Amino acid sequence: MESPRMENSRFSAIVCPSSPRHVRPRTAARGGSATMILDLSRARHGAVPNRRVSRAERAPLGPATGFQPALRPQRRYGRTWSSRTAAETTSKEPPMGESEVGNLCLIEGRLPADETVRRLKTELAAHDIPVFATFNHAENAEKAGLDLRPTTVVVFGSPQVGTVLMQAEQRISLELPLRIAVWEDESGQTLLAFPQMKELAARYGLGDMPVIVKMQELLGSLANRAADNR
Repeated sequence: MESPRMENSRFSAIVCPSSPRHVRPRTAARGGSATMILDLSRARHGAVPNRRVSRAERAPLGPATGFQPALRPQRRYGRTWSSRTAAETTSKEPPMGESEVGNLCLIEGRLPADETVRRLKTELAAHDIPVFATFNHAENAEKAGLDLRPTTVVVFGSPQVGTVLMQAEQRISLELPLRIAVWEDESGQTLLAFPQMKELAARYGLGDMPVIVKMQELLGSLANRAADNR
């Protein structure tokens, strides 16, 4: 019979190996005591019973602690921009010579206001777009005994186009027909203004209808040609 000291020495040799993964009991006798010792060793080192430990999960051994838990690298999350997001965040700049102020597009003209109005009507006739009215506010102001720099509004449109919008939302009839304003500021600079159709359509809940895009392109083309910018 072994002495208690020898038995304790054997117990220590089994419990304190450098790695719990390779614990091998020296004997299977004594009613499964070796299995109990193996489970005790796993519990002391944080191992999960009855689970195979993969090679990737094994941790390096430290000289002081004997066992170090495996540390998984932290996952870093970066911001990813898709082509769709980049396209949505890039605003479409107005054509050359145009600037946006509120709900209006402004264009600087190279000609006097009267000549610009004449060119605008010529462009409308070339596109078979009827002119419904021309309001010369400077003349009306003069008749009332008031002074006003040259200021004219040309009202025009196409029933085939405007009707499509009113069929979708009749409230937009308040904004029709289309119009372009031409005036000279205090410095003598000729300016043209027309509505931003996209903003106008959004106000009435019409969204991005194809006809809205075409109307905006038409207004820009007419105004720039009248201003002698194209």
